[in-house]
Amino acid sequence: MVKIISVNPQAEKLKKEFSLSYLKSSFAELDSFSKLMGVTFLLLLTITPILVYNNVLYVTQPNASALFEMVNPIDQTVILKNSQIMLQVKSYNSSIKKVSFFVQGKQICSISSYPYVCLWNVPNFAHTKYVVEAKAYDKSDNVISNQVITLTTGN
Repeated sequence: MVKIISVNPQAEKLKKEFSLSYLKSSFAELDSFSKLMGVTFLLLLTITPILVYNNVLYVTQPNASALFEMVNPIDQTVILKNSQIMLQVKSYNSSIKKVSFFVQGKQICSISSYPYVCLWNVPNFAHTKYVVEAKAYDKSDNVISNQVITLTTGN
């Protein structure tokens, strides 16, 4: 396939107008529900930053500084003592090359591929608070982001 690149501004304008008219005519043929869904998608697309990496679509958070977030468990969760908990972070940035998980400041695992999931064996102590931290590293092992949550064991 040969792609022709035009430097003629008039040709570029006609190309954009043709694309827009094709989109309008295609949209006119849709039923009302499909139109509503299309408009909703376009609205969300324009107000929500999106990152595409390796053909995977990531919807980024409104807080642009957030490179990832702890999605399991959530902050202030009461967990069972003497159980196994899955710690998981969701990445919003392709520059993350490794995520390490820490409990009470001690590293329990380090994951270098998505999904960033770690299993933690919760000690057999009731009514104990645990500080869980996830740190994201770039390819040079520099910490580029971290997130801290607190978990408490029940009876």
